[in-house]
Amino acid sequence: MVLYNLTNVTSATGAGSLVVAANQLTGGVLLGLLTLALFIIMLLGFKRYGFVEALLAAGFINFIIAGIMTTAGFIQIIFPLLYLAITAFTGLYMYMTNR
Repeated sequence: MVLYNLTNVTSATGAGSLVVAANQLTGGVLLGLLTLALFIIMLLGFKRYGFVEALLAAGFINFIIAGIMTTAGFIQIIFPLLYLAITAFTGLYMYMTNR
């Protein structure tokens, strides 16, 4: 039985290039899910200001981050659109409830 090394890291010069290579193999989903994890961490961190305000702030900040990462070609376009929708609907909710 021959064992194969399925992770070709011969061109990786450090941790950064390894993450970029893994992100390219997954089609931009790896860093996209990293932004989702960052969104959840920010949401929990901003919760002391209220859930709606935390949702608005975390959505907007992650929209900016995901937009930059999409422009650089690291993640798919669906991630900034997701954060834009979260920000827009939360802002609309805040406008309708006069907060």
